[in-house]
Amino acid sequence: MTPDSRRSHSFETDEYDVYVRGRSYAPGTGAQRQIRDQYDKISLHTQNGVQFLENFHAFIKERAVIETEYADKLRKMARKYQPKKARQGQLEEEDTNFTTHLAFNAMLNEIADLAGQHEVISEVLVQNIAKEIASLVRELKDERKRLLAEGSKLQQNLQNCVAQMEKCQRAYVKAHREAEKMQEKYERAEKDMHLSRAEVELAKQSSMAKNHFCEESKADYAAQLQKTNELQRMHFNEYMPRVFSDLQQMDERRITCIQNFMKEVAQSQLKVNPIITKCLNEIIAAADKVDPVKDSEMVVDKYKSGFFPPDDFPFENLSEEKPNSASLNYGPAGGGSHHKDKTQRGTMSSKSGKKRGLLANLFGPSNKVRLLLQHSRCQKQPFNNGADCGRGFYGQRN
Repeated sequence: MTPDSRRSHSFETDEYDVYVRGRSYAPGTGAQRQIRDQYDKISLHTQNGVQFLENFHAFIKERAVIETEYADKLRKMARKYQPKKARQGQLEEEDTNFTTHLAFNAMLNEIADLAGQHEVISEVLVQNIAKEIASLVRELKDERKRLLAEGSKLQQNLQNCVAQMEKCQRAYVKAHREAEKMQEKYERAEKDMHLSRAEVELAKQSSMAKNHFCEESKADYAAQLQKTNELQRMHFNEYMPRVFSDLQQMDERRITCIQNFMKEVAQSQLKVNPIITKCLNEIIAAADKVDPVKDSEMVVDKYKSGFFPPDDFPFENLSEEKPNSASLNYGPAGGGSHHKDKTQRGTMSSKSGKKRGLLANLFGPSNKVRLLLQHSRCQKQPFNNGADCGRGFYGQRN
């Protein structure tokens, strides 16, 4: 081994230079640590991406539940305010003929239709979007697991190759140093005149053996170095870039799917918007049919009595002569007054009966009004005709 060759293969440390993409790194330091750090960061990013998709999936399912609950509540509310059959203490069936009631019933029907549209939105979210997201999550998890396993395997292969190269390097360094020592020992023995020729020859043979072993270690190290450099170039230029590219495509596919899912959510709303708009227009049309004048006329027609207004109250002149009791024999209701026999036999005294009958006759109605009222009362209550006639008969006698 020449001094130049010994200088070219001398190492101060166990480090060696490798070249990756035009840059030199010490194995086990810059290049591998950098790619390993980036690999871990990308692995974490893809994991966060899958978790984001799972959160989006949970959002879609919760949105579908809200749409379903909203539709159910709308239907229950519409049924709650639907008109019921006439009962005691409630509105009569005729009240539902008012324009306000008819418009409100139409509004309730349209609200029930609106509930159906929200159910349609919920079905689209659950049956289409949520199922697709769940399937995509499973696919992305499997693909990510496969790619990360492939990347980890490539990383491990490179680390094993580098470890083997470092082992060969250490063996070569050790053999080189021992060869140098034996060479120096042989040179000293050759110059020493006190040593025998046999001892010098033994030192020479030992030096040659060490040099031969050093050359073998050098060859092993060179071969392993070449193999490691080749694997490292393939690792950084082909193998890992392919894994990173697949991870990038997987992440881009995830993002694109989320974009499409968001559009589908909006489109599910847009598809039912025409029907919702139609329902709202029907509510407006029903409200336009409300007629306050018509409703008030219905109330007038329903509750008018048909009776004539009463006559004016007569003036009571106490200074004039007392009217004939025979001509004032009717009470305020048009029937006969309390007769004297009843007063005397009853609980009231005769004196108070006369006074009460006089006041009733003074403020009683006219004969025409009395006959009309008596005739109407007899038609409505035929079972009282006998009593009324009896009162009239006894009143005439009195």
